[in-house]
Amino acid sequence: MSHFHDPSSSADPNLYRIAHVKFDWTVNFDTKTVDGSAVLTVKKVSHDKVNPPLILDCNELSIHSVKIQGHDAKWSVAPHKHSVLGSLLDITVPISEPQFDVEISYRTSPNSSALQWLEPELTADRKLPFMFSQCQAIHARSLFPCQDTPSVKATFEAVVHAPKDAVVVMGGVRTKQPSVSDRGDQWMVYHYEQTIPIPSYLVTIACGDLASE
Repeated sequence: MSHFHDPSSSADPNLYRIAHVKFDWTVNFDTKTVDGSAVLTVKKVSHDKVNPPLILDCNELSIHSVKIQGHDAKWSVAPHKHSVLGSLLDITVPISEPQFDVEISYRTSPNSSALQWLEPELTADRKLPFMFSQCQAIHARSLFPCQDTPSVKATFEAVVHAPKDAVVVMGGVRTKQPSVSDRGDQWMVYHYEQTIPIPSYLVTIACGDLASE
């Protein structure tokens, strides 16, 4: 099998591949950040007996914790950041399983290149702020830790908490009606899923004064 390397990504899909992502996000207009977690279902591609580290692309993400199969994992973010490609998240894989879950808790930066935040006066009705994502070509890594290369495709599901007056839409199918969030009665929660495997740059979200059916 030929090995492919994407020069715009630090990840190595010849060792591991992300098959599914479960997002749990909170949209914060006050801080212009998305807080929460991403649970990556990772499949081991390499047949090496020694587990290589799992390398993920990230850019301007504040990583809080990493767990593998529910247990704290050893991890580090490369100290040197590339001006365009960002950093890499290096995760030690302590288990020899063909598939495992990696839960990463983190926060995006107000300077995330994947997210645009508009004040109410910049919207059509001037009532609510608006946020939308644009992950193409290599900006998904500033929204969530990932293998930010088109050669890796994954399905996803998402739970998104947002202020009650805002509406959340994503590039997927809404699976439940919006309801009051467990964050409190000032928040609503939305559920989406994408059952067709897509590359990271096609993960999309928008939040604001929108109409959605």
